[in-house]
Order: sequence, then C-alpha cells, then structure tokens
Amino acid sequence: ALPILLVVKPIALTAYYQYSCNDSQYPYCFYSFFHLFFFSLKQRYGLSLDMQCTRGLYFHRRNISVIILWYREGEKDLALQYKIHHLKTIRIMKKKLANLLFWAIMALPATAQITILAMDDVKKSEPIDELVFRAQYELKMVEDTTKADRQPNSETMMLEVGKKCSQFYSYTTYLRDSTLIADYANKVSQDVLQQHAKAYGNGRITYRIYKNYPTGKVTTLDRLATSNFRCEEKNEKPVWTLLPDTATILTYHCRKATGHFRGRSYTAWFTMEIPVSEGPWKLCGLPGLIIKAEDDRRHYSFECTGIEQFRGPKPLLFNGKGFESISRRDLNKVYERYAKDPVGFITSTAPNVKLTVKDEQGNTLKNFELPYNPIELSEK
Repeated sequence: ALPILLVVKPIALTAYYQYSCNDSQYPYCFYSFFHLFFFSLKQRYGLSLDMQCTRGLYFHRRNISVIILWYREGEKDLALQYKIHHLKTIRIMKKKLANLLFWAIMALPATAQITILAMDDVKKSEPIDELVFRAQYELKMVEDTTKADRQPNSETMMLEVGKKCSQFYSYTTYLRDSTLIADYANKVSQDVLQQHAKAYGNGRITYRIYKNYPTGKVTTLDRLATSNFRCEEKNEKPVWTLLPDTATILTYHCRKATGHFRGRSYTAWFTMEIPVSEGPWKLCGLPGLIIKAEDDRRHYSFECTGIEQFRGPKPLLFNGKGFESISRRDLNKVYERYAKDPVGFITSTAPNVKLTVKDEQGNTLKNFELPYNPIELSEK
C-alpha cells in the first residue's frame, strides 16, 4: 500500500495560470529535495542539463500538495509542477491475466476507483491527424451531491487539437501513454512495462473524447473493468448566446457566452485570439477556443492552465479497434450500473478476476456504491 503518489508534470509556460489558497515561497527543504529530484531525472533519462532554476512556489490544498519550480533554458521559460496526492489505498486480490494490470486506490474516504488496465491499448494506437496545439485544463467536479459540505474533486485534462479533429483525455493517461510508447519503441521487458503502467495507472477520468472523428461525429472511448466501449454520436453543439461581458484569462482577451447542453446550462469564456471552435469535453461551437466554462449548478468546471503550440509534426493517436459499439443511452446505463455495484460489475464482466475491497479499518466490503453525478443529464 502506497501512502503517497507522486506525479511530475512539465508545463510549457507559453501561457500558464495557477490558482492557490496559500501561495508562499516553499521551505528550503522542499527546494533542495525537488531540485535534486528533477536533476536526477534529467541525468537518468538523458535530458538537457543547461537549465537554471529561477524561483519556486509551494502550497497545500485539501489532499494535494503542489510544488512549482520555474526554470530558464535559453530563451524559453519552463515550469515543473510536482503534485503530491495523499492517497489511502484499497487492497486488491488478483489472478494473472495476460497484459492486464490490476490497481485500486481510495482517493477520498467515500470515493473508490477500481481500474483494470490493458497495456496493449497504447501499442495498437494509430495516427488519425496532425496536432496543431495542446491545451491543459483543470477539471473540477462534484461527484457526491448527497453531502452538505461537498467538495469538488479535480483532474488535470488535456485537449489536443489537430487540423481536422481533437482529443480530450486525462493528463495521467497522457503521461502513462507517453511512457509506454517510449517503452515499446525501446523494446523494454514486460516487467518494466508493468512497472511503468502501475506507476501511472489511470486518472479519475478514464474516457477519451474525439470530436469530429469520424467526420461529423463525436467518438467516446472508455474502459470499465475489462470492457472496452466505443460510442459514436452526432457532433451536436450547444446553442450559445453571446454576451457583451469581457475578461482577461491567461493573458487572452475573452468574451462571455451562455448555452445549454446535455441537461446542463453553461457559462463559457472564449478567446478569438485563438480562432478555433474548440473547447474542453464536448463544449465547442464558439468563434474561438473556450478558455473557461462552468455549469450553473457548479458541479463541473473547466479552466485552461496552459497552451502549447507545436512547430514540428506530432500525431494525434486513436485506438478503437476491438471496442464494443454502444449507444449513448446504453453507455449511460452501464455507467449507472457500475456506480451502483462496482465489485459486482467487475466480477460479472471479468469472471477470472478475484476482487476484495476493504475499508480504512481493514473490514471487507461486500457491497458498496459509488457517488453518481454524471456530466450528461437527461433532458426533462
């Protein structure tokens, strides 16, 4: 059981924005440890060593500690964000299955995430487009609406925009895929592959959303236990109302818009300085990139924290081969069934898996239910 999961996140400072509650200069011990940690990584993986640390920041919020170091390399500014998630673990009993990795974590006392990861998914990915830019978003979501003092959980997300289509998925998945792609290229052993896959696992968000792939469609790829689902829908867009309000976000001049989509009403801020009709999740259809969006219940919000433009060729990858085709209505039913009884869902769809979940006191949980507050709601 690991009490701490450390995620290292390099961020290009083309445009970088960070909220914090108690921003302050981090203690010297943090500076020393993470500065040495970073340079040990650079030496181990053969990265450039001509970078100088200019300043740093440390703050703590709920169950996450964040340390940011700013570096200067030639004419380019870079930041390294060290995000420490303080996690409680669930024990999981397992049997061997080829190319499957079993992992369970308790991110919050009332929220469990159980993931069975197939590493071959990365190996089978194929390019479908050429990337133009990548935007990073901080997604905040209220998963449990039954609590009076409910607090949102967060997930860092990536929006990769190509010439014809886009992909929206978890930053944790991005890190894992990047590592495994390099591992496959270097022909590392199966043990190393499993170690790297386990080190990253999956984020809270497991889906990938491809807008305009195939043309005129939105494709969602998701994995629950050992089941892979592929849902293709018509590329519907919110009906937006443009408002005269303006704001500056990430140094971009933004305009305000409101719209209704899939059971929720949203307020969005977009910039025409990036004239691409794109945005986080399935939000799009404005005359510029959506930088910030939030539904009126404050259950889901997206805020851009950085943008990176590509100058050389970079592929946008897709792997939906062998996935089970499913309608949106049926996929929503699968999500609901999984939330009501995740252990039962896993044991019924993967009979070779033996799963035991225990609470914080070590008591075996025969049945438990996950909070269910999906971003897509039924229209009433």
